[in-house]
Amino acid sequence: MAESSDQRVVFVGNRAFVWQEALKAGMNLVQTLAVTGAYLDRQAEQVGANVQRIASKRDLLNALASLDFDILLCNGMPYILPISDIARPGQRFINVHPGPLPDLRGADPVNGAILLDRDSGAAVHLMDDGIDTGPLIARSRFVVPNGADVRILYQMVFEAERQVFRQALARDFAPDPDLAQPTAIDTVYYTIHAADKQIQPEDDASLIVRKVRAFATPNQAASFRIDGVDLSTQAASIIYGSELDRMSADLGDNQIVLTGPDFLVLNKPDGFVLLDRISGDLNSISRGAHLAAIQA
Repeated sequence: MAESSDQRVVFVGNRAFVWQEALKAGMNLVQTLAVTGAYLDRQAEQVGANVQRIASKRDLLNALASLDFDILLCNGMPYILPISDIARPGQRFINVHPGPLPDLRGADPVNGAILLDRDSGAAVHLMDDGIDTGPLIARSRFVVPNGADVRILYQMVFEAERQVFRQALARDFAPDPDLAQPTAIDTVYYTIHAADKQIQPEDDASLIVRKVRAFATPNQAASFRIDGVDLSTQAASIIYGSELDRMSADLGDNQIVLTGPDFLVLNKPDGFVLLDRISGDLNSISRGAHLAAIQA
């Protein structure tokens, strides 16, 4: 088999970090397929990428059928490919995944690491017909920093993707037998569901904070309801203090202790939750208002 630097590589994905590493390493990139509307598509000119846009799985399959390549390098490619049906002899399909496989398979492992309180990381694997399965080539795993939200974790994971890609390239994308371990019982598959972003009265303080931090971006912000008013928040923390204890002595669980121009303090049995960077009408929210359930 020829060295990877001599082989024809097609890149497909939604971000440029691994693409840039492949270019830096001298890989023979014969085509770059960018997911329509994603970062790589929007920033193609800025990063110097001549891209072909891919708007659907059918677009991608048609493009791959028309291209002559040895390696398909995927990073942020949102489609499940029928590898056994489309692979030609000698071709390798490589995926760079933003999670520490076999844990956190699925479309949204970065959010999942925070929400489910699991380690984060990145992995490179040979693709098969499964979802984020196939032999592992390289992997990085790290503990999510205390207090980090999804914005910070995304950047850490992108750097981890660069790292594991370089490691995989150094192995010429040969699977690492030391990583050929059976899937542990406690590994998870995670894809975002609407309920994951909804703060409910039964949630404890820790879960509320994880929900908010896992979706701390304007287009994903966690939602909640206070006495019929729908709101969203992009920051949360648990705060403590004897004065807060005094101020909330006459209040029950899920009642508002303090309000501000863009924040609320919520009373929970395991701590006071500061909900910050709130979007929505807070004018009618006052001390004593209740966190209400969001119906599915």
